[in-house]
Amino acid sequence: MKQRAYLIALALLFATTIATAQKDKEPQPPTLPIDSTTKLITYRGVVTQQGTQAELFQRAMDWIAKYYKNTAEVIKSSDNATGVIECASKLKIHIAAKDGTPTVAGIVNYNFTLEAKEGRYRYTFTRFSLKDAAYNPIEKWFNT
Repeated sequence: MKQRAYLIALALLFATTIATAQKDKEPQPPTLPIDSTTKLITYRGVVTQQGTQAELFQRAMDWIAKYYKNTAEVIKSSDNATGVIECASKLKIHIAAKDGTPTVAGIVNYNFTLEAKEGRYRYTFTRFSLKDAAYNPIEKWFNT
């Protein structure tokens, strides 16, 4: 009798799980940091790091050279005196095709700025857009 009750409870549990899984939920967009002035998605942070402005600036330049293949294409401007490096780059979005093969679904362009100061630096990533024939800001997908 206990086995039968256990099997019934187990069957109800599976039936509930299957029935719940069948309901299509409306996908929710992720919560993204929107700059109150520009109304653009903006990731910004300050990192405390030992070093002078010149040292941190050079470390940032070295990181860009190591991370990106073509620094001449990425770096739009750099000023050692102010410690500011302005860059633009892109990344590929991959999805799996039906056969499991990774396929490029799109390219996202973005801008970022690195600002070095004595003992800290600030990074800002913004102006995310889906590569298209014309500028296609990601923010237009939101209901704002």
